[in-house]
Parts: sequence; structure tokens; C-alpha cells
Amino acid sequence: MFGKKKKRAKSAASPPPGASSLTRDKVVEYLEGVLEEGGEEERWIRSKVESSTEERAFFESVREEIETQNLSISLVWRQERISCPHRDLLEAHHYGSLSEAESDFIRFHVERVGCAYCAANLDDIAAGETPLEAGPMRDAKEELLRSTAAFLERRSR
Repeated sequence: MFGKKKKRAKSAASPPPGASSLTRDKVVEYLEGVLEEGGEEERWIRSKVESSTEERAFFESVREEIETQNLSISLVWRQERISCPHRDLLEAHHYGSLSEAESDFIRFHVERVGCAYCAANLDDIAAGETPLEAGPMRDAKEELLRSTAAFLERRSR
């Protein structure tokens, strides 16, 4: 569920068979796949979870905590657009002036990740609009130009 298991040397802190209860750290190591696959620690955790309702509930609470943290991190990445390329890179991608690797990242980001923000930017770029020429900003730009021209005209009289 959390990725391929990696082999790790046994630590001195690993619970021996027959230890009284699971620890949060051991459950996290199990869920993140860092314990040796089929090793003593992994077998011990499985036996605890399978044999005790209390241990199973503890295990599930740690799993839910980890999943909630992962969702929170994903949410921050999406809301803050941490992985979004700058608009200049999106323009370079549109005009074909990026390397293949850079274009691959942008395609992945827009198509596979499904970033609506970058997809909208690419649509604007394809339509030939700059950020100030799009929608309400275009109207604000025109109003600013009119009011500035009127101000300068009044001032020069």
C-alpha cells in the first residue's frame, strides 16, 4: 500500500517476539515499507495485529493519522501551487523552446496531475492572451490607461 518494501538491517530497538505491544514508530516503519520483507519485525507486527483487537485498532489509528497527514501535504501543494512552473516556462513549452525533459514535466503536471491553474494558463497562451489582456484585467488595464490619460491632459493645461 505504501510502496515497495526496502531491506533494512535489524536495529537493536526492534521488539523481540513476545514483546507486549506495538509502538507508533514500528507501525510507521511497517507502513512505510522500511522493514525487511518477511523479516522478524514485520512478522511480529502482523501477528500482533492479527491476534489482538486492541493492537489492530492502534495499528489502524496510526495508518489513518499517516493518511491524513499525507492528504494535508497534498492539499498544501495543490493550494499553494508549489509544483506549478512559472508562466514563462509554460509559454516556452507552448512555443516549443524547452528541452524534452522540461516539456515532459509540464505535460505530466498538466495532463496527469491535472493542474487546472496551469491548464488555464496554457489555454490563455494558446489564445494569444497575456495575463493583462485576459478577462477583467483587460477592462482594468483599459480603465487605467483612460484615467491616466485624462489626468495627464488636465495637468498639462
